Formats: sequence, structure tokens, C-alpha cells
Amino acid sequence: AALGALGAARSAAAHVLTALRTYLHADVVAAGGAELAAALARTREFGAAEAAHRAFVRDLVSRAFLDARPLASLVQALMEAAARICALIQDIEGERRDAEATLGALRSPERELRLKMTLLLQLLQSGTLQTQSRAPALRHLVLRLTYNGFLAAA
Repeated sequence: AALGALGAARSAAAHVLTALRTYLHADVVAAGGAELAAALARTREFGAAEAAHRAFVRDLVSRAFLDARPLASLVQALMEAAARICALIQDIEGERRDAEATLGALRSPERELRLKMTLLLQLLQSGTLQTQSRAPALRHLVLRLTYNGFLAAA
């Protein structure tokens, strides 16, 4: 029973981290990079290239929500909780701790992960961060985080 609960906790942590990483890589960096490359291919003037780069950086900051401190703080807290969960489970694999003891120690970071996920989803779906340019990015991130009903099961 303990190993099943530990596996579920690891899956939850992995889902959150994978969704965030995929969003940042595919929906932010790769998409913006393709737009920048296309803009650079259309121009031969340094000023236009520089303007395209500035637009890319602005878009990157907006899509990655680096300018939204509450969201950035939640993402950081999620990553820290997931790292604590993974470290506890690695202790079992390294035979430094048994599964039952780990299950007890896991309650706090697992509760933290679920709470921060709920808060993150509420923030993403609220009107607080909604701007016309940011709305598509928010929808992509929410879709990645809630894929296959993950939050309903969490």
C-alpha cells in the first residue's frame, strides 16, 4: 500500500514538472523562436532585427509569466514541493529509508504540491492574469496541467 501511494505521489510530481517544462519549451521558447526566425528572415536591416528581438524577449517574458510575481512564486513552490517528493522517494531507492517512514514524511510536501496546483489553476483561470496577448498562453498552460483530468484526481 505504501509503495502505491509513493508511486502516485511521484506521478503527480512528475506530471506537474513535465507539464511546466513542456509548456515553457514548446509553447514559449520554440513558438517564440520560430516567430523570431521568421521575422529575421524577412529583414536585412539591423534596426528591424533588433526590434524583432526585443519583441521576442517581451513575448517570452509575458508567455513565461516572468512578469507575474504571484504566478512565478507558485511555480517555484510547485517545483520545490516536487523536488522534496522526489528526494524522499530516492531515499527509498537508495535504501536510506523504508517505504512506511517515507510515506509519513511525504504527507507535507504532497499536500503542498496539491495546494499549490489548486492555487495555480485558480490564478490561471481568474481574470487577474488575463490580457488579450496572454490569454492563449494561459489556455495552453491550463490544458497541459489538467490533461487527462489530473487535477480532478489529485
